[in-house]
Formats: sequence, structure tokens, C-alpha cells
Amino acid sequence: HVSFTYPDSDREALSDLSLTIHAGEKIAIVGDNGSGKSTFISLLTGIFSPDCGQVTIGGLSMEEHKHALRKKISVIFQDFAHYEASLRENITVSDPDRALSDEEILSLARQIHVEDVILEQPDGLSAMLGHFSEKGNTLSGGQWQKIALLRAVYRSRTDIMILDEPTAALDPLAEAELYRNFSRLTGERTALLISHRLGITGLVDRILVFRNGRIVEDGSHAGLMAKRGHYYAMYQAQ
Repeated sequence: HVSFTYPDSDREALSDLSLTIHAGEKIAIVGDNGSGKSTFISLLTGIFSPDCGQVTIGGLSMEEHKHALRKKISVIFQDFAHYEASLRENITVSDPDRALSDEEILSLARQIHVEDVILEQPDGLSAMLGHFSEKGNTLSGGQWQKIALLRAVYRSRTDIMILDEPTAALDPLAEAELYRNFSRLTGERTALLISHRLGITGLVDRILVFRNGRIVEDGSHAGLMAKRGHYYAMYQAQ
């Protein structure tokens, strides 16, 4: 029974939302712009507090156990950070206590097929990135997105992975590669993927369809297509 309204707004972004997600489930979250998808993630990770209702993970309240529960989550937000730092630091910042060699980081990148971002840099992982670096070494949106994916995977000992529009800046071939490697990327973790693009929905266990701050449909791709509801209309449009 979670509801949330942004300050200075008279419209609920989420309205009386009740949902259970089981450990290990792979879930796609889809819906129109402004339907509440990213707000849902912000509440789940404790960035926002609900106006009413409660968010719990493993039976623990996010409000009361925020520090401990956030350690269980690896997340890429839609507006992920671009750090004015080395390529290595841009990856390892997600888990500074984990010490992998450059070879091990490159091996991890190969597992999810984003190693090209590292190999294209003359200085490899030591390359300084950003507008203010000595060489003004800025990357494309797709390259930054690959770094963000690797950053999320680098974060170890997590039970939940959340990907908010992880293919938004990728070209079609890189996007298809990510879909092919979705299981490898998420492993045994509970995975939540927000996307406007519905190509991923055939690979997940369950699809949540948001509309006007509510979950209006919940089921598998085949089941929702058979219902011929809002998800069916979105999928046919794409």
C-alpha cells in the first residue's frame, strides 16, 4: 500500500501500490513516460520515502535499515554518473573494498561484452576521462553506458540488480548483445529492468506494466499478449 507524491505536485506519482517480488525473479518494468517506473525504483532503493505504506526487503524496512539494505543492491540509474577520473575508478567506485587486478577487470568486462571501451583507450584502465582531463577525453553516450553496466557488475555480494533504461544510449547491435547476455549480467540475483524498449520482455519471468502510478498488468509476455491490453498495444506499436 505504497503511495508517493512529489513536493509541489497535486498528483500522486504512485498510488496504493502493493507488490511482492520473490528472490531470483527477473522482472521487466514497462509503461508510458511518467507512469511511475523510476519513482518506484527510487522508493525501492530508499532515495524517496513513501507518503504511506512500507517498502521491505527480506522482511526489513527500508526506512529503518537503509544502510544495510543498500549494500544488497547494485543499481544503474537512468542518469548514471560520469566521473572526472580514470576509467578504472569509474568502474571500481561501486565497490571500493573489492580489489581486482586490471586483468581481472578486463576479464569481467569480457564476460558481459563491454571490453571494447577499455581496449579502445591507449592507456587502458589508467586513461583519464572527462571534459577536464588533460586530453579532454570524453566518451560517447554508449561508451559511458557500458562503463555503468560494468560498474554495476563489479559491485559484488549483492542480491538485487536494478537497471533503469540500460540500453537507452546503446546502438542496436550493442543493445542486442546486452539482451543476449542478460542472464550472465544478472546471475542469480533478483533483477529489475526498466525499459521503454520491449525486446527484453521475452527474457524475463514477469512483466509489470505501470500506468498513471499504478500497476495495471502483471504477468508473462505470452500471458499479457493474450490479454490484448495495454502491454499488447505497446508491444504492437514497437
